[in-house]
Amino acid sequence: MIEFKPATADHVRSIDAQFEQLMDRNFNLHNLDALVANSLAVSGWLNGKCIGAAGYQPIWIGRAAGWALIGRDAGPAMVPIVRKIRFFLAACPVNRIEMTVREKFSEGCRLAALLGFNAEARLLGFFPDGSTAILYSRILRS
Repeated sequence: MIEFKPATADHVRSIDAQFEQLMDRNFNLHNLDALVANSLAVSGWLNGKCIGAAGYQPIWIGRAAGWALIGRDAGPAMVPIVRKIRFFLAACPVNRIEMTVREKFSEGCRLAALLGFNAEARLLGFFPDGSTAILYSRILRS
């Protein structure tokens, strides 16, 4: 059974990241403490192991940046993970949440759609390695 806890930077560091997210995680490790400290975030645990974390970081009033790191062993728990994140987003006190996903990371793009995010733009050369991102947004209140 999956258990959810408030996320900490150590939780995120312990996730066995999917290949497509390894570079992003490693690039952001030096900012991880600040990211989690300035985010409202939750981590998911299965059999005593952190298998994912997600949250949002406020940009300004009414707007936030969403982020997630889902482990390669999270597959069997994806239904409760999606439910929890949807609930989390519904309680989010912002109007707009944005997130970027590597264009070639099909599982990440599918997760964005399952969470109610809409593709807004294709961002060429967005990531440090020059790869393309898809900008997703979810408008919670209009």
